[in-house]
Amino acid sequence: MAGDGAVQTLELVALSAAVATLSQCLTGFGFGMVAVGILGPLQAEGDLPGLPFSAIVAVVILLSVPVTLAQVWEKREYVELDGVSVLLGAALLGTPVGVLSLQLLDERLVLTLLGTVIVLFSASELNNLFQDVQAARAQEELEAKAASSDSDDDEVTAAAEAAAAAAAASEEGRLVLKDERWAPVFGGLAGVLGGAFAVPSPFVVMYAAMRRWDTEPLRCKANLVFVLAAMRTLVTVIDAARGEYNDPVVLSSVLVCAPACVLAYNLAGTLEGKVNPTLFRGLVVGKLMINGFILLVPAILEAAGPSAAQ
Repeated sequence: MAGDGAVQTLELVALSAAVATLSQCLTGFGFGMVAVGILGPLQAEGDLPGLPFSAIVAVVILLSVPVTLAQVWEKREYVELDGVSVLLGAALLGTPVGVLSLQLLDERLVLTLLGTVIVLFSASELNNLFQDVQAARAQEELEAKAASSDSDDDEVTAAAEAAAAAAAASEEGRLVLKDERWAPVFGGLAGVLGGAFAVPSPFVVMYAAMRRWDTEPLRCKANLVFVLAAMRTLVTVIDAARGEYNDPVVLSSVLVCAPACVLAYNLAGTLEGKVNPTLFRGLVVGKLMINGFILLVPAILEAAGPSAAQ
């Protein structure tokens, strides 16, 4: 890369890496989803000269490893190896398949598949967030009624019933996995996605939600980052063995983005506990859905072309 186009490309990559680091640190996932979700549409539109999609994946993976490893170290006391061993084992087996598939698939097909995964994942997450917010609001109203001296027993009872109904509605729309029998499926799919697109998060987060890890936030975040860190480290080793990091485009992008990731990591440490995690997660997921649709636009237009011609 050379000239103004190269500088603009590196600036966009650095910005996406910083936003991805914030998402990863504040929510426990999303580095690959956010970074690739931002850069994928730009690459598809030709706004990233000299940076093919395979290079984007390599850069995102290489940057995400130190971020997630640092998180694992910080939260190591909450990691439960017994709870993630099957999921992680399947993910590590699926990862090499994903790495190889990226080289075999057409780039347009890869971007279309990625857009589909992002949209479906985002829709599921937004629905879960909406249900959680409704349940939290009902619980807050109940607590306010119970604490108020002006509330009579009937008002408190009505608030309690509303809170119970909201909590039931939040649980009703969710699939719940009571054991680990589906862990190999979710882990394998996460490995393929992580190896091919640098986005293992969707199936790992879906599994965590269905296993209700989110009822214990610290344990949930620790287990998520542990699985993601292990997968990304494996992809890095595979890519290094295949010479992916010999590309000067990849190396220059990583060097430019590293300071942005460090600053974002420190900022996340300052913001953690001060920023509403539900609101932040909603903003991230909403932006991901928009990016997913942007990735699907070329395929939609291509499919609509023959129909319009007829």
